[in-house]
Amino acid sequence: MPSVRRVQLTGTSTYTISLPKEWAKRKGIAKGARLTVLESAGGSLVLDAENAEAEAMRAREEKVCIDSLKPDSLRRKFIACYIAGSHRILFYSKNTMSNSLRQVLLDETRRLIGMEVTDETGSSILVRDFYSQKELSVERAFGRMHLLVGNLFSELCATIRKENFEAAKALRLRDDEVDRLKFLILRQLNLALSDTRVLLAMGLASADCIDYAIATRNLEHIADDIAEIGMQFHDGHNSKFKEFPSKKLDLMCAEASRQYHATVKAFLESDCNAAEAVLDYRKCSQADYKTALDELSQANKCAPVQYTLMLAKLDNSIASACAEIAEITLNRTKRQVNG
Repeated sequence: MPSVRRVQLTGTSTYTISLPKEWAKRKGIAKGARLTVLESAGGSLVLDAENAEAEAMRAREEKVCIDSLKPDSLRRKFIACYIAGSHRILFYSKNTMSNSLRQVLLDETRRLIGMEVTDETGSSILVRDFYSQKELSVERAFGRMHLLVGNLFSELCATIRKENFEAAKALRLRDDEVDRLKFLILRQLNLALSDTRVLLAMGLASADCIDYAIATRNLEHIADDIAEIGMQFHDGHNSKFKEFPSKKLDLMCAEASRQYHATVKAFLESDCNAAEAVLDYRKCSQADYKTALDELSQANKCAPVQYTLMLAKLDNSIASACAEIAEITLNRTKRQVNG
């Protein structure tokens, strides 16, 4: 239940209120203590102890015993700690750390932006975050992620058009950079939702954080789909079918790329009309998928299974991800109008 306090007038111009005693004790606030006062985007005030930021950093220290963890489990645990905002993570074993688990930790440290190994023994590895939370703009990081996904799309279209099957296979290697940015953005959004100071420094509302988190995950899904289409295009070339329907696939890929860019542009600019157009495209893409399959059937042509899978990725999976971002755009636009 909220605590209601009566405002008092001290002297002729100073308004004061009393602080809840239990809160003051928990924060270590006594007579003469200094507090920080921040105004949120909505106009409310946020009070905290002056040393609260340093205390919050100490609170984000994790100790992880790795003895019962397999490499994949350790990798997931590391990423979970990173996204949760852990500032220091001590991975330790009660015995000697195995080479395989040690390599997992070193590889993930290199992959996660801002993390560095600061101490290492035979039984432990200490990892610290050196990335400044205040210097990270979620909008810029999201824009960078969008640029990478857009480049992947462009490369996919070019490889299909030129039938460069080896280049198509290499798209998977470029997908890793998208994952790194996804983890960084989700980490920052999680910190913002759990620490009002970070939220205010970012200039976002809580609802904006949720919008960016959903949009970020959808961008990552699209990047994964593009990499998967590249692999399927490569494998389709190695199938027994001599005439691979590359031209049709090229046209559909180019249209999906245009819709992707329109989707993100609508999100960043809160463009309601553009978002509605993306949702209309989603309906059309389902019909296009069926038409493409019907054309093969009517022509009595067989195509490698990879072709059908690629169509499904373009017309179902990627289109669905774009549609979800468009729906977020409509919701946040309505929220901004009402606000």
